[in-house]
Amino acid sequence: MDRLVKALEQHGPIHIIRHGFSIAGCGHIDLTEALPEDRRNVTVLKRYAANILRVVPQQSDFWWRSSRSPVGPWSFRG
Repeated sequence: MDRLVKALEQHGPIHIIRHGFSIAGCGHIDLTEALPEDRRNVTVLKRYAANILRVVPQQSDFWWRSSRSPVGPWSFRG
């Protein structure tokens, strides 16, 4: 965990999510798998399917509480 924290501080979370980081003795750790361009490689398809991270844009507190919001906060729960 210390190595991950250090990598996040040095490079930022977007860089680490996109490019991964290295740990001595473990090697390089990838945090994402891009959508495969070619569906013939079963190994890449399995790694992509195992990716459970979903990035959702954060809504600002102002938008969330705004009376002009097209939907209420109940639509984003669950």
